[in-house]
Amino acid sequence: MTFPLAANSLSLFGDSFYNVVKQFCGVEAVQLLKFQLIDTSMDLLEVDDIFSILQFESDQTATLKQILGVPCKDEFGNYSFFIMPGLRLKLNKFIHTLRSLLPSTDSSSTTKRFALPLTDGFPSTQYFSTNLLADLEMWYNQVDKASLLNLHVVQPVCPPSQTSPPSFILSCYGTSGKYTAQDILKRWFKIFDSCLEKNIRVLGFSTDCEPRSLNAMRNAMGFFSKSEVQFEEYPHHFKISFLKVGKLIRDLS
Repeated sequence: MTFPLAANSLSLFGDSFYNVVKQFCGVEAVQLLKFQLIDTSMDLLEVDDIFSILQFESDQTATLKQILGVPCKDEFGNYSFFIMPGLRLKLNKFIHTLRSLLPSTDSSSTTKRFALPLTDGFPSTQYFSTNLLADLEMWYNQVDKASLLNLHVVQPVCPPSQTSPPSFILSCYGTSGKYTAQDILKRWFKIFDSCLEKNIRVLGFSTDCEPRSLNAMRNAMGFFSKSEVQFEEYPHHFKISFLKVGKLIRDLS
């Protein structure tokens, strides 16, 4: 079982953090955390044993122990300290719930929910990889989240006398939506060259009415565009004969 924590609980700090801890774990837990100067959710997750401070003897810890548990002695007269089980249970449950809110990871400790930077228009895989919660905290607070989905679909074509095969997904990945028309052009170049290496000829690209994609299409055609992209100088650019196109249209009509 876990606590019903809000989705933003990992970014809590200061009084907002202590208020949530008090709500689910009680005022005693708040005093334990304040004593150790733990004032954020991510700081709490970095601590290996939240109760280890109680192993030390001092005037300060003595006051804290009176609140958190019961001091006692065993049959040999050795001093020990018993932490109230309810406090331990609630804090362990709280920490477990916070960990469940961390971005999902695989066996290589690579996060899956951050927007990856682009290389040649494609996301750089394995970019966010770490075993440190401090790195994860920094990314969580500073890096854009991948709240959108980019889907690239291929539609094979064949002669008019044959039935075209069904379309299929080429790639799919999360994105924050922060990219440019130039990124799209680089991606098209990369797809074209990668397919050509496998003897697959890409005839063209189409997209929806998203402004950056339309801008990329305009730049590719040189239609009232100030882009310096020179597709006519590209060795494998696709040439269209309007005379042949006209003849094909007449034959099909």
